[in-house]
Amino acid sequence: MFIIGIYLFLFLALLLSTFKLTYCCDAGYYLEIGLRIFEDGLFYDDYYSGYRSYFAPIIFGGLQKIFLLSFQSYDYAIKAVRIFLCFFYVLVMTGTSIFVLKREGIKSSLTYSLPIAFNPAVLHMVSLPMQESLIAIFCFPVIIILLSIRRGSLSFCLAWLLFFGIIGYLIRSSLLWLLVPCLAYAIMSYRRYLNKDISLGNISALRRTIILCVLLFIPQCWISYAKFASFNPYPSVSTATDQIAWGIGAFKYQTVISKDSAVGLFYPTPFKDTPENNRGLGFYFSNPGAGLLLATTHVWVGLHPDTYKVFLSPKDIRPVSFTVLVSAVIVGLGLVGLFGAARTSPFDPGSIFLLLMFAMSCAYTALIATETRFGIFGYIAVSVAAVQLLATREGRRAALISLPLVLAYAVISLILNALLVYRTSWPDIG
Repeated sequence: MFIIGIYLFLFLALLLSTFKLTYCCDAGYYLEIGLRIFEDGLFYDDYYSGYRSYFAPIIFGGLQKIFLLSFQSYDYAIKAVRIFLCFFYVLVMTGTSIFVLKREGIKSSLTYSLPIAFNPAVLHMVSLPMQESLIAIFCFPVIIILLSIRRGSLSFCLAWLLFFGIIGYLIRSSLLWLLVPCLAYAIMSYRRYLNKDISLGNISALRRTIILCVLLFIPQCWISYAKFASFNPYPSVSTATDQIAWGIGAFKYQTVISKDSAVGLFYPTPFKDTPENNRGLGFYFSNPGAGLLLATTHVWVGLHPDTYKVFLSPKDIRPVSFTVLVSAVIVGLGLVGLFGAARTSPFDPGSIFLLLMFAMSCAYTALIATETRFGIFGYIAVSVAAVQLLATREGRRAALISLPLVLAYAVISLILNALLVYRTSWPDIG
């Protein structure tokens, strides 16, 4: 009952905050494309064809169609879509927590559910019709299961890993890197199986997961073949190339909604005037000092949200941010937990999975003009590691010893955030 109670509270909190969060741009795009896919079919016209999949549009379009039948009003239908996303997220997370509770106990359930399901960096994205809300619904519950279940069979682990990696890649093509921590977890699980620590289990669930993943990708490959004569589900690389070019010109990017209009806020770098033909991967190799500065700052931005919003108002942009301070403490403690767990339990699938998810998330954001939502997997990894650290007596001792370094890092992060803000048009934004 305790688990159900805290999730009911979470649902009410999400409902109260949902309509205070305005949206534009990507969220509006998915709502528009979602309706188009039901009007024009799978071969709908889309500027991002070959880079984005049908999965998010078909879900948001289907929900709009269902609620339009009930409300006959587009505005009410969109509100219903956002409420449904909150409801379904809470439903899935509640089921996940109860599942873990029955198999591993209350401590394990809370240790992994709280820093993921109740993470404000996740919650502010749940009600927005974007890729991030689907990541929260389909991917994050699987992370809870993979980290908490210690007595699962090899087939059980492989089925969840396959679903996690494939559904993440289907939601967002650039999340292909999720297969790296999944592969490491699979190898470590297979090692446990060889050591007789876990059983093979029933492979029928694994077979069903494979079939499901193949079926989910058939429409995307079909679209790709019809439009690009390629069975590669994501044959277009132009947007990814553009991201690298933008990353050389901007440390960070945010969308600010001011006076009912959206403004793209770039945090310019000293290299913003670099000629277009030099704005590629080669820039990082020919200018190693500048490249290191850019990559480090991009990674830092992905791990330190200055506010828990996707679309900001002008008043959210400020040199001194309490959210940055909290994020820096979480990152500092999380790094102590991540590397401590990897040192003491080098063959534990969960520890290796978390460490690689953090590392690959950082590599993912290193070369692009990062929005903080791009680093959500890394932020989740350090959040879980921080809670793991504080959940044991030895961990709390390690946290206490490292506290001066963590606080120093938090102060440095506050200074870095202020320096970044002063590179924008603040305080005249909007």
